[in-house]
Amino acid sequence: MKLVRTLALCSIVSTSLTIPFVAGCGPSKPAESEVVSKAMPEGEAWSGVYYHPVFGHLHLEEKDGTVVGRWRESDKGKWGELVGTAQGNVIRYTWKSHRYGIIGPAATTEGKGYFVYVIGKPKFPELEGKYGVGDLSFEGDWHCVKQVGKVPDIQSITGNPGTAEIPLIEGQ
Repeated sequence: MKLVRTLALCSIVSTSLTIPFVAGCGPSKPAESEVVSKAMPEGEAWSGVYYHPVFGHLHLEEKDGTVVGRWRESDKGKWGELVGTAQGNVIRYTWKSHRYGIIGPAATTEGKGYFVYVIGKPKFPELEGKYGVGDLSFEGDWHCVKQVGKVPDIQSITGNPGTAEIPLIEGQ
């Protein structure tokens, strides 16, 4: 009987905590189709290392409007790769995330996303973005702060050596 009451209480608490988040609150970021590119901020470039507390360090390299990147999540359980096109201060990209130590369909997740390059406060370059999994719309936020002075090293992030399927930029 004690177990039944405990399960019922857990169910009520979890339901009451979930409902406000499902309904959503506050303004949301624009859908990808509503994102308008502007000129890149003066003196800024896409190439660099950006930090997010969950996704870890995102290494981006850009050449002739093509941007490639890789990241390793902070908990070291996954790594990912992206490739996209930059137009002004906006990148639209596709991505793949890989789980270390897993084989088969559950090992890889993929989707699409966008980043908008902005100068935040206090004057630090940032990426404001959203991403979607599979064919879903852009549901997840991805906000990164550029790590001034860090040089990107895409080759430092790998799954199993020799198995990455990301087109590297020639000459870098």
